[in-house]
Amino acid sequence: MADAPDVEAVAEVFRRFAREECDGSSPLYADLSRDVAEEPALLKLAASARTPIPNLFFAAVHFLVIREPSASLAAFYPSVVERPRPVDEAWPAFRAFVHDRRSRIRDLLTTRLVQTNEVRRCGYLLPAFNLVFRRGGGRPLALIEVGCSAGLLLLIDHYRVAYDDGVVCGDDAAGVRFEVAVEGPCPSVLRSSFPRIASRTGVDLNPISANDPEGVAWLRALIWPEHHDRRRLLDAALRVALETPAELHRRPGEDLLPGLLKDVPDDVVPCVFQTATINQFAPDAVKKLRTGLREAGSERPVFFVSRAGALTLERFCGDGRERVDLAECDGHGRWFRWIAK
Repeated sequence: MADAPDVEAVAEVFRRFAREECDGSSPLYADLSRDVAEEPALLKLAASARTPIPNLFFAAVHFLVIREPSASLAAFYPSVVERPRPVDEAWPAFRAFVHDRRSRIRDLLTTRLVQTNEVRRCGYLLPAFNLVFRRGGGRPLALIEVGCSAGLLLLIDHYRVAYDDGVVCGDDAAGVRFEVAVEGPCPSVLRSSFPRIASRTGVDLNPISANDPEGVAWLRALIWPEHHDRRRLLDAALRVALETPAELHRRPGEDLLPGLLKDVPDDVVPCVFQTATINQFAPDAVKKLRTGLREAGSERPVFFVSRAGALTLERFCGDGRERVDLAECDGHGRWFRWIAK
């Protein structure tokens, strides 16, 4: 028999989620997180979710709320109604909604993943990719994303990104346009254009196609109810993905990566990257992923751009490994601070 969930540990996760992530960003989730932390029955249900628990739990509820706009709870969601009711009145309706749909929510918690495709993360990925392009001798990049979701970050060169100090990258006619704040000076690598991209490949346990209505509905449910700009940006990027899809594979990244790296031509620079997905990996999977990078790097230089907290760049070459911290980043990509020298 599986161990009973540590309800108090899950409660603390929700308290921290309210305090560190939702306050100032999602009043509804901040308020509900504090209430969930005091409700043992809901905590036991949430404990069946994969990490990160609050994100997946609230996405599962949001997914059902969007499909039931006449439910009492829907009146509190800005993603469903134009004039939502006050968040401090939402708890009774939320509690009843979840209790009435426990089975459906548990199914979502045990079969779905947090696969948020934050297109604004391209804002900090672009200077990282430009740095790889420079260190790779100006050769085209083979982008390989681990935990790609719908692969929207792989389409980075189809977007227009505006930074502080008047720095703009991309075509003014691009259908996907967004701004990213830079705390401190813009990195010098942003003064160049997009790096040349030879190929774009994504791997995921459950890749989402832009023409799959159910998958797209899940991506929209992952976006917090108040974040209308994130939904608009997601929809615009999905339209680009319909016209220029990346190559997506349904396999664990750590399993597929060695073969993908071997297939990269000699005149192309392998650039593997991940943004906030490796935290969902089991320790053995992380070890296997890094072993694959190291072994591929023994044959040729391989670059790994990773955001798990800070944004970092690693270069695997021969028997060695170089690592540099690049930037401190907002989780949703709204801002970054470049710290690399």
